[in-house]
Amino acid sequence: MRVLFTLLLTFLLTQPILGNDIYEKFSENGKVGLRNSTTNQVIIEAIYDDVGWSKGNLKVSSGAIGIKQNERWALANIDGSKITRHLYSELYPFTDNIFIIGERSRFSILNDYGTINSKGNIIVPSDYQWVEPVNDVLIVSKKTGKESQFGLLNKNGNTLLPLEFSHIERIDSQTLSVKNGKGLYALYTLQGKPLSDFLYELILRYDENTFRIKYYNKEGLIDRKGALIIPPEYKNLNLRNGKAEVLPFNKWTVFTLDSIPKTLAHDDLWLVNKNLVAIQTNGNMGVVDISNENTFEHYAQKQQVVHNQSELIVVKKDGFEGVINAEGKNILPYQFDSIQFFKSVLFAKSQRKDNQNWIPYDLSGKRIGIQFYEKITQKLDGSFLALKNEKVGLLDAEGYEQTPFIFDKIYDFEKGFAIAEYQGNQGIIKPNGNWLITPYKDSIQIIGKRIFYRQGTEYGVYDLFEQQIFRSIDPITPYQNVFSERTDDGYKVYDFDANQFSPNTYDSVYQITPDFLVLKSKNKFELLQISTTQTFKLDSKTQQVRGYNEGLISVMMENEWGFVSEQGLLTIANRYQQAKDFSQGLSAIRINGNWGFINTDDQITIQPTFQFVESFKNGLSTVKTNDLYGLIDLNGNFVLNAVYDQLIRKEDFILLEKNKLFGIANHEGTLVRTPQFDSITTTDSINFIVSRNGKYGVVDIEGRDRVPVAFDVIKQSGDTFLAMERQGWIELKTNK
Repeated sequence: MRVLFTLLLTFLLTQPILGNDIYEKFSENGKVGLRNSTTNQVIIEAIYDDVGWSKGNLKVSSGAIGIKQNERWALANIDGSKITRHLYSELYPFTDNIFIIGERSRFSILNDYGTINSKGNIIVPSDYQWVEPVNDVLIVSKKTGKESQFGLLNKNGNTLLPLEFSHIERIDSQTLSVKNGKGLYALYTLQGKPLSDFLYELILRYDENTFRIKYYNKEGLIDRKGALIIPPEYKNLNLRNGKAEVLPFNKWTVFTLDSIPKTLAHDDLWLVNKNLVAIQTNGNMGVVDISNENTFEHYAQKQQVVHNQSELIVVKKDGFEGVINAEGKNILPYQFDSIQFFKSVLFAKSQRKDNQNWIPYDLSGKRIGIQFYEKITQKLDGSFLALKNEKVGLLDAEGYEQTPFIFDKIYDFEKGFAIAEYQGNQGIIKPNGNWLITPYKDSIQIIGKRIFYRQGTEYGVYDLFEQQIFRSIDPITPYQNVFSERTDDGYKVYDFDANQFSPNTYDSVYQITPDFLVLKSKNKFELLQISTTQTFKLDSKTQQVRGYNEGLISVMMENEWGFVSEQGLLTIANRYQQAKDFSQGLSAIRINGNWGFINTDDQITIQPTFQFVESFKNGLSTVKTNDLYGLIDLNGNFVLNAVYDQLIRKEDFILLEKNKLFGIANHEGTLVRTPQFDSITTTDSINFIVSRNGKYGVVDIEGRDRVPVAFDVIKQSGDTFLAMERQGWIELKTNK
């Protein structure tokens, strides 16, 4: 008995324990076998294409190994005896005694997956197009139509979560992220038990105890039980040693005239209409209700707002631009490099080899015509100057071709006609592009109802019906209602019907008003009144004739300025160093180096005490005294005291500057804001974006504070302002 025990003990000590054996593949004659590297004993002869598993490392599992022959795997015992036939395109371990199998699908070149046990018996039929083992459970997926549905099975094939989810993925070794049909995720255990509701766009592992969540691309944190730690409201967050730091989104406030300000938190905002804004949030875009930023009209991931025109929004997706409306409906597909809006048309650009890149569309997304254009430029009348095949033509305000594309250049239309260049010559075209005057002129001008041209050494005049009115080899110069001819003897003057006003010739001719020409001959001046054809000789002492306004003409005689009537009679004596044209019954005059004002009776109404004055406009004049500017009325009373370094009058407001700070007055000179801002800008002359110490606000011409001076960026859309405050990292007290 003792001898038998000794022999048994010796056998056990000299034989390797199965579980501790190490196996390795070896090759002979292009085939693969398996041997015990501990004992160097061949376990499986080298007669197979491969030994091991289709996925993972070489190891024996539950005493079994995979063997491959003719692209098919079989399950075999470690001694090489087969448990199954060569049936599987894939074979690898799942848990103890269970293996994942893949079989070529009957309906595609892909695999269908299931499981078998170590005896080769089917546990899960090969009905799934995708599987992922997680510990001892299996995430499975089956294609239903174009969509894949996901579920969860235990190792025995029992259903833990039915095949009704859009996606299931492992977050860590104990937790799953499950996505429902609405695109929202919830947290689940490996046993298929929910830890949270379906509330989030994304759930990702943050650390061993917490998960990062996203809701409309705003970040927060939950714990392993699904409890909220940080609500999903932030652009970014950090949690270290129990302390939370969060970075809020830009804080936007919407200011309107008829409602209280509304606040939203996003990267950027664009006003769509009075109720909706387009938003950009961490790379995603949407259209939300101003009163409730979680009420989405439209939401899209990985898209960026470029710009908008009211309810049409240009959005970039995968590097290309398209257009959507406020509900998210595609107006133009995402296939363009650039898109530009105009009032009644939009132009979309796609790069082409011939550089014909721009395509017109109406605002519903319907293409206009079949043409492409190299370049588009809007004109003042709303039409478009376009370039096609290196030729210029016109599109109307709605994007339709208005003229043929045969021109080298088209100038602005005046009274229904435009000068056009064609093959180096100039002609005149009608709005439809037809020639009124064919292009054989070197240069053309349209003045009133007359067309003046030069062709080689010939000069001439046509009417608008292309009837020749005048022709000459001498240069002609057009004015309003008259023109001059420069002959060897001097200038001759004609009306627009080519009637010569006087047989005389002149040394120079110039126009001071539509009804008056100044004629100079041998240093003598005359006035020609075009409407009456009368001429009036001026005093022989006249040296200059300058401006005309309110029936009086400024003249210089004996180096002093005065005024004559339309008949050339001296009305205001020449006794001023300088004199400006009359405006609102007063003329600015300079005496002894200072400026004041006189009336048409040559009476000084405002004493000459100023360094500088401007002519009156709307009852006010800018004046300078003691090197500072102010504003006076027609009586010489200060409306704005002379305390400003600069005073710039615009049509509807006055910009004031003092000590490099700016203020505003209305057009009547009423002070709206004293100089207190670093900058003032306006696009409508009603609302003014002002800045101070790097912050921006809005005041209007009535003096109301539309937006406090507390924001980093302000966008204006009509009477609505979107004001943004940048946010920094802050510490946050958490729920844990």
